[in-house]
Amino acid sequence: MGAAGYIGAAAVFTAIALLMSALGFATDFWQYNVVDRAALKTSTVKAVGENINTNPEYFTRNQGLFRECFPGNDTTFLDSLDQSRLLDGYCVYVDLRWTETIATTANESEDYWARLHLLRAWIVFLGLSLVFLLAACISGAVACWKTSEGVARTSGFLVFVAAFFLAGAMAFFHGAEYLEKNIIQDTSKTEIYNVWPNDLKIATARKYGWSYIVTWTGFACSAVGGILYLVAASKISEKRWREKRVTHVYDNYSSTGTKYPPPERDFRGNGHVQDYPRESRAVQDYPRESRVVQDYPRESRDYRTMPEQRGPPADDYYYQ
Repeated sequence: MGAAGYIGAAAVFTAIALLMSALGFATDFWQYNVVDRAALKTSTVKAVGENINTNPEYFTRNQGLFRECFPGNDTTFLDSLDQSRLLDGYCVYVDLRWTETIATTANESEDYWARLHLLRAWIVFLGLSLVFLLAACISGAVACWKTSEGVARTSGFLVFVAAFFLAGAMAFFHGAEYLEKNIIQDTSKTEIYNVWPNDLKIATARKYGWSYIVTWTGFACSAVGGILYLVAASKISEKRWREKRVTHVYDNYSSTGTKYPPPERDFRGNGHVQDYPRESRAVQDYPRESRVVQDYPRESRDYRTMPEQRGPPADDYYYQ
């Protein structure tokens, strides 16, 4: 496959990466929390009985970057929440408190704030990856129209930067999840898995959703697209080197000693130069000692009276 084919394939993978990453960024199915409420109703834990009908953590839900949604008809428990956080009647805005810092909330642990910072970085890195993927798609379109080594390398660089931000975003997401499940001990934060009652932990099945999967797919496609762009740039560079080599042979063909017209170039394959057959070089076919020109004194050379030769008359240049 030539450079154009690699560029086309890279552009397709980059477009898929952009689509997958945008879906992951915009949808709310990163994580599912499926709650077995029937099992919770038989629990004897006091905290469970007090919160089973009012606390959002006791209901099945799915979560994204900005929203946490509760699919189902029984959403009356949301009426007790801040109404400014409600979206579409069954979703709650995930407040990451962008304008606040640790200094203003001394009653919260550093681990809790570390989780908030990781979630913020998760969103920011995903957004930056979309920006670089969009730029790579534009650059890739230019590379498809104008096959250029520089444009191909630029496109590959942009895609690799986007892949870096995607990988960083996924790392931040898993870091925040680890803190929530194993480190944070703030009992006042009911959304933290580590402080839930054991009965709630047992009754809740946590799993990743399709938004999480398509984002990883976007990362894989961006990595493949970047590699293909670099391969295309290498192919273009190799082709340019071969053309320069052919041009060098063409320009220096007269140094071989022949006075025939330069050979025609043949680019069928790898830049091979089609040469004249050796047997057609009349001057070189004669041994030096048998060249007829040497039989005549230099001052009396008259090519019109020389014996007939197989090729064109020899030039004085060869016998000096």
